[in-house]
Amino acid sequence: SFSLRFPADHPYRGIRTSLILRRRDLGEIICRHMLANAPDAPGNYDDLAFLPSPPLGSPSVTRILFGNDDDIWIKSQYDGSSGQVYKMEGIREFSTTDTGSPEGYKVAIPIGWIQPFDLINQGDDPEQYRWTTLISNHRDRDDYSRYIALSKVFGMTGTNLQNNVPAVMDVDEWSKIFGLQSLCGVADVYTVENPHNLGYLVRPTDGRMLALQNDWSFPFNRDTASPLIGIQNLSKIFNLPVYRRVYYGNVLQLLNTTFNRSYMARWAQHYGSLTGESYGTYLDYISSRTTSAKSQLGKSFPFEITSNGGLSFDTNSPVALLTGKGWIDVFRVSLGSSSNVVELSWLNQDTWQLPVALTPGTNEIALTAYDRSGTAVGGDSIQVRATFADRPQFDNLRIAEIMYHPADPTEEERAAGFNDADSFEFIEVANSGTAPLALKGAQFVSGVRFIFDGVLAPQLEAGQRTVVVKSAPAFAFRYPGLARIAGVYTGSLDNSGEWLRLADAFGTVIDEVRYGDSAGWPESADGGGNSLERLSFRTPANSSLNWQSSATSGGSPGIISDINPRLEIGVNADASLNLRATLPAGRAHQLQSRPRLDSGAWTVVRSLSASENARIEHLPETLSFTSQSHFYRLVAE
Repeated sequence: SFSLRFPADHPYRGIRTSLILRRRDLGEIICRHMLANAPDAPGNYDDLAFLPSPPLGSPSVTRILFGNDDDIWIKSQYDGSSGQVYKMEGIREFSTTDTGSPEGYKVAIPIGWIQPFDLINQGDDPEQYRWTTLISNHRDRDDYSRYIALSKVFGMTGTNLQNNVPAVMDVDEWSKIFGLQSLCGVADVYTVENPHNLGYLVRPTDGRMLALQNDWSFPFNRDTASPLIGIQNLSKIFNLPVYRRVYYGNVLQLLNTTFNRSYMARWAQHYGSLTGESYGTYLDYISSRTTSAKSQLGKSFPFEITSNGGLSFDTNSPVALLTGKGWIDVFRVSLGSSSNVVELSWLNQDTWQLPVALTPGTNEIALTAYDRSGTAVGGDSIQVRATFADRPQFDNLRIAEIMYHPADPTEEERAAGFNDADSFEFIEVANSGTAPLALKGAQFVSGVRFIFDGVLAPQLEAGQRTVVVKSAPAFAFRYPGLARIAGVYTGSLDNSGEWLRLADAFGTVIDEVRYGDSAGWPESADGGGNSLERLSFRTPANSSLNWQSSATSGGSPGIISDINPRLEIGVNADASLNLRATLPAGRAHQLQSRPRLDSGAWTVVRSLSASENARIEHLPETLSFTSQSHFYRLVAE
């Protein structure tokens, strides 16, 4: 292969100052194409070029390797963030010299391998890992910490292994890489032959290790009936039933998307015409391997609820622990609406459990199962009658205020080290009932993630409020002593709007809102320094008509917000007016107007009736703009 460099002021395609050109194993591009087009799998697009080059100036087709797991590619995959990359090289064993005698120079080929090498716990000393695992970027950091953590877990077994895997690696992502590697019958790679040709990336967002495809130079090389799961320590993970369903589920998706003859026939012909090689045998391999793989995945069966034999039952508990079965095609499950995704606990490859919160009386529980492409693949329902009396969190805990796009830090705040406006985010919840309310177990399940532990804020008195925040130090600096902090959530509120869901201790969504920065939502809450304040707990949260922008910059965390008559005027693109009136409960109002502020009679434009709940009304107005000004006011009757 060749390494080709470009002038710094004239990079290839505007971004790359170097490329790798590889003249042999052109057929690897077939596998790389499938990986690059597989759903949610990290892979690079290769390209082909004509290269007149040594030896002897012979011209030939060459494959251009883009990225090669470098920082440009990593940043394109992970929102501009880079992470540490490692490469497995195992332990090579030189077996020949140039003279054939022990005193001669060692030559690279042929070469042997110390086959027992594996990902394994070798202690805390980085020196024990350098020989077999190379740092590929950011070498100045010399950071082996995440790789050592991964190796320690790979040395575990049984339940201990199963419980610790999620903290160090993304099993779903590893399944995509090794699933396609297995389907393509790649030789000379980890888990099937020599312990090398595997990359690792420390994902910038969570520090978990990802697997990276590296050098599949021997594709379609293994028997088409070979096992889907290889050997060595990774096989211990994929053979655990809860992770085998993840692995097999990704293999099934690959078979349904890119690893199939129907999809690849066009591309095999296309690449063959460019390289001058024939890839018809690869298509035959794909057909045979597909048949073998499907037989190893096992026969499909319906998604079902098996609790009480699938028949209705009664309980005096506020939670029904449902059990059921689902094939490997089940990737996510919704309860009721398609957007209310719930997390099943898989007990093995086929069996799941799900705690479902109940309300007093008869509960119709309907589950819908979806595959990895989002297609519904099954569903089942059951009726559960709950005999308990009440659920305080469900009845009375409500979202009260949202600071989703805070104002930029002040000079004083920056001097104190708070440079990110998002660190001042907060969400306020309130007890809308008339009795004390225990908070333990209540949780935000969408938008941000947080579970009330009942320690910092054990309960709320009637009408009392508390906040969960992005950063406790930042919130305390901007709002000293203003509100009790119940905890710090993970994630961040989207500045352009998203679903925010609050669930009770049993997982039932009790309050939700899809706030936004347009379509009737207050503009001043979108980075202008104001928060969103809820007008009424008696009406649903998910409506812009139930939210006002705070009267003061910074919002009102910990304080019951004042609801006063307010009129906001905006001009639409078509020159029409959009008047947004905030109306307190209990009084009727009039919207009045006149062309001059200092003279003339006020004309009643709209009569606004009294309501038991505070509310927002949008009052569109169309004007001819014959005058240079127009004035409006709200008047209480």
